[in-house]
Amino acid sequence: MFGSSEGKRAVGSYFIYIAVFSIINTIIALFNGDISFVIGLGATQIVDVLCQALSKSLGATVIVIGVLINLFIAAIFIFFGYMVRKASKWIYIIGMIIYGFDGLIFLIDSDFKSIIFHGIFLFFMIREFKAISDAGYYNVGM
Repeated sequence: MFGSSEGKRAVGSYFIYIAVFSIINTIIALFNGDISFVIGLGATQIVDVLCQALSKSLGATVIVIGVLINLFIAAIFIFFGYMVRKASKWIYIIGMIIYGFDGLIFLIDSDFKSIIFHGIFLFFMIREFKAISDAGYYNVGM
């Protein structure tokens, strides 16, 4: 399964999903939306909230800076997804750890729905990691 081109494309997709939904959350916040996707990163949501608050006194430039920061954060997760597809076991581990800590950010706002979802998503990431490790996907490039 993981040796096929379809299987290799699927590996690490979790990181891509996280990045995409984080950017979607940022776009929603730009338009003052009151919804967000639980799969998104807490770090980008903090940047959104801080920039919205600071923009009232410092101007719209803060919003642009916030979007750039969030694009950088999302780019890191896209990089994780790319490197995982290139059989980087350690990037997968680091990415899971960062995503796990990111879930703790939601404790600030007592957003238990996002905390639970982060935990469930992390469970599936760990399960994928174990499956691809058992299948020998990481025997190459280590």
